[in-house]
Amino acid sequence: HVRSCAIALARWRCTMPEDKIESHEKVVRGYLAGIVNAKCCGENEDGDKIMMKDEAQEHKKRILDRSVPLTKQQLQKACSVNYRVKNPHYISGSELVVRSLSGDAKKIENFVVDWRKH
Repeated sequence: HVRSCAIALARWRCTMPEDKIESHEKVVRGYLAGIVNAKCCGENEDGDKIMMKDEAQEHKKRILDRSVPLTKQQLQKACSVNYRVKNPHYISGSELVVRSLSGDAKKIENFVVDWRKH
């Protein structure tokens, strides 16, 4: 969602209704502010904090300030979000069927025969 909002702002901002712009900016700004929080808590190779907490809070405030326009770099960062993240809880349909039939070979065989009849 972040990526699509950022792309829309970058490409079609001038033709978008004001309420859509505000809605999309809210999503993008929330994402960028979250990155600042993560950086504040991160460490470099030497174990030093990447950004001082006060500095991070000030930067976050600027990002969330709607009177300050989003920069091209900020939109680009939001556009480059990895939107294809594997769901660790995903279960395929065939696996669900086998599970629901308790792995019983006879039940599975009957299911397959009935399935092919339809």
